[in-house]
Amino acid sequence: MKTLIERSILVKHTGKGNQVKTMFNSTETESQKYFDISKLSGKRVLVEYSYTEDPLTKLGSLFVSIPESLDESAVKQHIISAITEFLSNPV
Repeated sequence: MKTLIERSILVKHTGKGNQVKTMFNSTETESQKYFDISKLSGKRVLVEYSYTEDPLTKLGSLFVSIPESLDESAVKQHIISAITEFLSNPV
């Protein structure tokens, strides 16, 4: 069974560099490095993540299309759902 590690999710191409803070990994919404992921609505983005499979931690990546007009928590849930669905499908 594959289990997503939510805090590991990293959204690429945010314009904030590699140490970007999002609601996946930080509560510091006032930080200069914080990126409001609602700005991803209507876009296709690359997300990188870690997951566990048996005792091992593995890395993965996935392109996710984000529907338009979603708020920040809806974008987060959409990304988590897309990754979880991908991980649950046998290859």
